[in-house]
Amino acid sequence: MAAFVGMDPGAMRRVAAQLLSLADRLDTVVTTVQRTVDDAVAAWEGQDGQDFVSARGGQHRVLLTQSAAALQQMAADAAEQADAQDTASSATGGGPFMGPVVPPGAVPPGGTTPATPPAGGTPQQNADWWRSLTPAQQAAIIAEHPELVGNLDGVPGWARDQANRALLPQYRAELEEQLATATGDERQIIQDKLDGLDKVEQVLALGGRQLLTLDITRPEQLLAAVAQGDIDTADHVAVFTPGLTTTVKDSLGGYDRDMAELRAVMGDELAASGRGDETTATVAWLGYEAPQVNGEVFDLVGSDLDRSVASADLAKRGGDDLASFYNGINAIHGGADNVHLTALGHSYGSTTTGYALQHGTGVDDAVFFGSPGLGTSQLSDLHLAEGHAFNMETSSDPVGDLARFHGDPDMIRGLDRLSTGSSEVDGQELSRSGGHSEYLVNHSTSQHNMAVIATGSDHDRLVQTGEFDPAVVSPLLSTTLLVGEAGLDKVNEGADWVGDRAGDVVDGGKKLYNKVFGD
Repeated sequence: MAAFVGMDPGAMRRVAAQLLSLADRLDTVVTTVQRTVDDAVAAWEGQDGQDFVSARGGQHRVLLTQSAAALQQMAADAAEQADAQDTASSATGGGPFMGPVVPPGAVPPGGTTPATPPAGGTPQQNADWWRSLTPAQQAAIIAEHPELVGNLDGVPGWARDQANRALLPQYRAELEEQLATATGDERQIIQDKLDGLDKVEQVLALGGRQLLTLDITRPEQLLAAVAQGDIDTADHVAVFTPGLTTTVKDSLGGYDRDMAELRAVMGDELAASGRGDETTATVAWLGYEAPQVNGEVFDLVGSDLDRSVASADLAKRGGDDLASFYNGINAIHGGADNVHLTALGHSYGSTTTGYALQHGTGVDDAVFFGSPGLGTSQLSDLHLAEGHAFNMETSSDPVGDLARFHGDPDMIRGLDRLSTGSSEVDGQELSRSGGHSEYLVNHSTSQHNMAVIATGSDHDRLVQTGEFDPAVVSPLLSTTLLVGEAGLDKVNEGADWVGDRAGDVVDGGKKLYNKVFGD
């Protein structure tokens, strides 16, 4: 304990949060590696295969599980140390404190504030912990330790919003202090984060917003998520995840406007469907580090390879956090059956959304647009039923046909394709979307389709694609009509295999590069 005397308790708690995040990622790695081992063993016949299973089959699980447990313990220790520092400061005027620490989640003797949320808790466990607190305890933890709840999935939006708003001046001071001694690229990264805080404050000043995520600790970008409406009580919640080049400083303002316009159309759709008493909320989720156009787009050699838009690494990492965010919304409502939750993913953000849905999230509907792939070619992997997954691709959008991440979404059986062309609905002319960035344009057909899905309206109100659309017919002629649905499944399985092998090659190249040139 003495070695930590004098450290900032808030900084120690942020370290604890990062350690827990790493532990959660290791849990995901365990599952992924086990799947790979199982696939390999299934194709390995004879005594050699049996010997491998006996000697090595579960070795990775033991090592990774032990590592995750060690990270969780370090996180718990850091949180306890922070609590002890606070106790020492109040009891001795800031001098060393060598007394017992309070276990995480326990209420200090004679106090009202639980020390920490459950270490490594799931969104549901976090929600249960929060509900166990009295209103006085909830108010105290927001006032005294906002960093513990600001980004904690499962905690209500109102509490996260209050906590993150309280952290804004503290984070600004920390970044300004870092900026004073930073040089080169690091200085620009810190300045961009400060500019991002400016943008967050500008958006919050518009009113009616909840600041659900605020994270200054990521290597290159500020992260934020802003809701409109009340995610705690809304009947329908839509979460939008953007893609390539997204940053808080340059993108949050525009996407916040897009979500305001979409929410207004959702309200119109509910009124048109005779459900005007139902409520809505939308979220602009910039809660992951999206790839940038800064020399890393097609950089196939170097330590930053995993940050390239050609790699799925950022989408997978972001998908882990996005899945937790979805589950947190369901936990706030007391279960997935109590809220209609829609996932919206654009461009590389659709890939991130695809990886998130593969965790199993309780998301009811998903709309992908301008998508280079969903990380799978099978609808069942997304835990969505037929009739609840949709894709939109304009005729002039080149990204959707890249099929970079496990194939073109248009080729996924059971995923419905919606129109982006001009149309008329209820006497209103809706505009056509073009290119890669017009799907959210106000009063467009694509926006209307999102509103219909995000409100759970009758699908008869969707604008479907026409009977003859070359962008759809051409690939179908070369697959389903020639080889049937079973053949199409084989095509998709082949796309998955190629995607996996490509990832293996990339990982091997990174290892070789680091071996030769160093980390």
